[in-house]
Amino acid sequence: MFAEIKNLSLDERPQRLAEVVHEFQKDKSGAEYIDHPKRVAQNAKILATRLTLESKLIESALAVAWLHDVIEDSADEPLGAVTEKDLIDMGFSSETIGAVVLLTRIKGEKDKSAYYRRLNNNHLARLVKIADVADNRNFERRADLSPSDASYFERKYAHALELLQLNETELEFYEKRIHLPIVLNQQAEEELAGL
Repeated sequence: MFAEIKNLSLDERPQRLAEVVHEFQKDKSGAEYIDHPKRVAQNAKILATRLTLESKLIESALAVAWLHDVIEDSADEPLGAVTEKDLIDMGFSSETIGAVVLLTRIKGEKDKSAYYRRLNNNHLARLVKIADVADNRNFERRADLSPSDASYFERKYAHALELLQLNETELEFYEKRIHLPIVLNQQAEEELAGL
């Protein structure tokens, strides 16, 4: 499977790997998990555009967004665990791999704040985490969670936002994004991008 992915163009590899890894996974509400990295990629692209990042950085943010859960969530899938070495072998850039590794939680880490402090030192990982939190805290998405899951995630992501210390542009994006429908139409996407 990795050989098939490596034969794709570099722009196609992140999405395809995410599709393979998350193919049989469901999120907490029972929805197809792949929709989450898809929305995180969309969020990352919009946020990167609002921050007026250059096109190469926007492309890198998209790759990281698609891949942000592939190491952490791949162990139990038919493909097997995806590792940092696998990402290297598939030809992803060191910048992309570094951000994906930072976004992968360390099992058993007691200091939950340490994760966010690490992300704050990498612009791509931080941007994608903001895009991730915006999807995870979206009001429409949270409505499908059980009350206990909704409460847990509310506390978890409130802590994340506090530690990520969003600037004015990031906060404006985040506040708008969590109140819009999960699936954005063209008009909402353009509004978020600041066009």
